[in-house]
Amino acid sequence: MTRFRKRLAGQLSGGMKQKLGLTCLLIHTPKVLLLDEPTTGVDPVSRRDFWRILYDLGQGGVTIVISTAYLDEAERCHRLTAVGMLWFQVPFNGNPLVMLAGTSLFLLSTLALGLLISTVCTTQQQAFATNFFVVNPLFTLSGFSFPIASMPRILQWFSYLNPLRYYLVLIRACFLKGVGFTVLWPELAALAILATVLLSASIFRFRKSLD
Repeated sequence: MTRFRKRLAGQLSGGMKQKLGLTCLLIHTPKVLLLDEPTTGVDPVSRRDFWRILYDLGQGGVTIVISTAYLDEAERCHRLTAVGMLWFQVPFNGNPLVMLAGTSLFLLSTLALGLLISTVCTTQQQAFATNFFVVNPLFTLSGFSFPIASMPRILQWFSYLNPLRYYLVLIRACFLKGVGFTVLWPELAALAILATVLLSASIFRFRKSLD
């Protein structure tokens, strides 16, 4: 922040404002940092720098509790399950292998969706805008905030194309009900199909753009 010391905070970019906020938090050398989506609206370069700072803080013994809307950032966090089980007393009664398989398929499907969006859009700004209009409906139609059964019939049909719908069922069943593969195989199969279709479509679009 040294080269921006003569600039007003209101004239800083989004990424620099987030870094300024983090700098203010670190003045008193805290032991715990609570960050609510600190990289939202930040450009990729600033996001990388921001996470490098957080890594250094973590190595220095600072405990960081962070919320994020980006899956790639969530993958960088650790002890997510441990926090849920030890702090919030959420039991894990299921099969870890089923949880691992479901998580892998979900991440693969979301990665394929992101790749497909990147092949359709021509600029980074278009990709960010398209991602906003895709992620929000996926979250709404997942059944996390509103029961799918209470949605209009057409939206219920659209929810079958949502990987998050199946993943939420899998998480709840694994953690709370101790359900195994014999019950959750339809969700795993649906995630596998969605991941295959989305990845194939993104590869096809990418090859077409090269031609």
